Amino acid sequence: MFKSDFDIEDENYEKEVDKKEEKEEQKGKHKHFKEKKESETINKDEQEPRVEKTKEENLENTNLYNQDYGETGDFSNIGLSKQKDYIDNSSVVFEEKQNETPGEKVKYYFSTINKKIVVLIALIIIICIIVLILISSYISKINASYKAEIITPEIVYMGETGNISVIAQGKKDLENTKTTFTVENSKTVSLLKDNMKGRDIVNTIIPIQEGRSKIKIEANLNGRKMASLEKEVVVCPAFNEDLLLTENISIVKDTSFSLIIDFGEEECAKDIFYESSNDDIMTVDSEGVMTGVKVGKAILTIRKGSRTISANVEITEDQIHMESFKVTPDKLQLTPGENTRLKINYSPANATSVRIAFNSSENNIASISEGGLVTAKSAGTTTLGVEPMTGYLYEEVPVVVSKEVSKEGTVVTDMKLDKTNITMVQGESDKIMATVTPDNVKDKTIKWTSSNPNIASVNNSGVIFAKKAGIVNITASTSNNISRIARVEVIKMKQPVIKATDNIPSDLWHNRAYVLNLSGSENGATYYYGKGINTITNKGDKIIVNKDEKATYYVKACKNNVCSDAVTYNSRLDTTKPKVQTVAGIDRTAVKEDKVQIALQDSTSLIQRWCVTTVNNYSSCKWTTIKTMSNPVVNYTAKRNATYYVFAKDAAGNVSDSYVFEIINIE
Repeated sequence: MFKSDFDIEDENYEKEVDKKEEKEEQKGKHKHFKEKKESETINKDEQEPRVEKTKEENLENTNLYNQDYGETGDFSNIGLSKQKDYIDNSSVVFEEKQNETPGEKVKYYFSTINKKIVVLIALIIIICIIVLILISSYISKINASYKAEIITPEIVYMGETGNISVIAQGKKDLENTKTTFTVENSKTVSLLKDNMKGRDIVNTIIPIQEGRSKIKIEANLNGRKMASLEKEVVVCPAFNEDLLLTENISIVKDTSFSLIIDFGEEECAKDIFYESSNDDIMTVDSEGVMTGVKVGKAILTIRKGSRTISANVEITEDQIHMESFKVTPDKLQLTPGENTRLKINYSPANATSVRIAFNSSENNIASISEGGLVTAKSAGTTTLGVEPMTGYLYEEVPVVVSKEVSKEGTVVTDMKLDKTNITMVQGESDKIMATVTPDNVKDKTIKWTSSNPNIASVNNSGVIFAKKAGIVNITASTSNNISRIARVEVIKMKQPVIKATDNIPSDLWHNRAYVLNLSGSENGATYYYGKGINTITNKGDKIIVNKDEKATYYVKACKNNVCSDAVTYNSRLDTTKPKVQTVAGIDRTAVKEDKVQIALQDSTSLIQRWCVTTVNNYSSCKWTTIKTMSNPVVNYTAKRNATYYVFAKDAAGNVSDSYVFEIINIE
């Protein structure tokens, strides 16, 4: 049985409806998904009614479908109008789901992206914070495990050095610790090295002149600063006898004398103690004021920690006037900021000590303290006045302060020293002057060094301080390495020369009182003598040797607690007989009397008496004293036809053999 056209048409319609429903179902799903996305930005209260309305519409369409077609799906009773209404109604629903403008779509797209970016940025920030916290914790842990102990001295003394110790403590990489050192005032101190690397290091502070300077120390590990310290170091003068204006102190009994010493910076003058070796002779208080108790000698000791200075103190019965004094150095050439000290030597050495007054004609150029410390301030010339409180003695010391100049431009081509071979006595000082060529050179800086500072040291001004016996080279160098050398020999003290009156040679003696004169040492030396090497206690420049004295004398010269080696003089009895001879022949002319010249000689030319007798026996002599003391010649008038005998006697009582002569031709 074939289907009718209506049935075929109705079947096609049903298929088309099924396709429509399937398509709408897919679109419904799409709309439902889209509505879910829009629910993030659209108010739920507004969204709910729209959903309900769509359900109602769907329900109405479903009822309509069931009503028109029946539960069996039979399309025989449906009309074309109904079909058209259903299709039109379905189209309305589809257009409602697709009705969105392009702007709304863009807005929705970007709102979704912004939220993602914000979330991503927030996550990145949180991660960065966590990483920073971890890094900070790690660095803190490293720093906590690192410890650098920096040890520096507060005081360094001239002529010595000080050590800076940096000790790194931790767990790793400490051998890579780099420590840098910076000096604020390079005129005062310098360092052996500017930077050092390692776990435990020691750097050396080298003092250049008195003063103070800050030193900055910084320890770095792998580019990070781990520890730092800024410390001020004070340079004090060498704590020795150079601080004393004079090393021999003389005080009248029952009077006091205040010792003035410039110790330099404030820290250098702290914790100073004064002691007397014998309070029965001399006392000293905590300020250095000495009082003479009774005549005698004592030693003053000035103490700072383990360092000491000693000075001889003599207590006299009466005042001993100062006859002259010498200032060392007698001229100065400095640069701004430099300093040096003056020394005073009295003559006689045991002159009663008095206060020394100092002054400067231009204090703004160079000043001087009560203790003799000279400080250069600015370029120019000035004169230092030195005046012991005696009322009639005065000395001047010229000072030239040269301006510090740039090292650029003209350089030194030659240099000369005013002294190249110097002999100094231990304890004294001297100065070398250096002259550079050309005269208009900008940098005239001279660096002075000693090959052995223990024998003789030298300061920045060329002043040499003799310390102990030996030979050193003092080198003066310019900034462009032109250098000159002066040879300096330091001796303990020149040995005294012993010279007897009457030209008695050393090591010979006759029984006759006379004087030994002591000389030949430096000015201001004091001579001591005695009859034993351990009993050289008598003081003076003369020794009176008694008649018939047989002994050995020991003599030494001393100055500033430095003494020469002892020399000896032997006094012994001389038993050599004197000799007699005629030095003029007998005049044989026809005269009544003949005058004869007779020479008396012995090994020392110290015949004291003579006689002429007619018998060959000096027991009957009437001795005549000789007035001249060196190879005397006597005259005697002989008579005709006689024989004469001449005898000589020396100071020891030795009598010569007789010398005989005859007068036979006198008429």
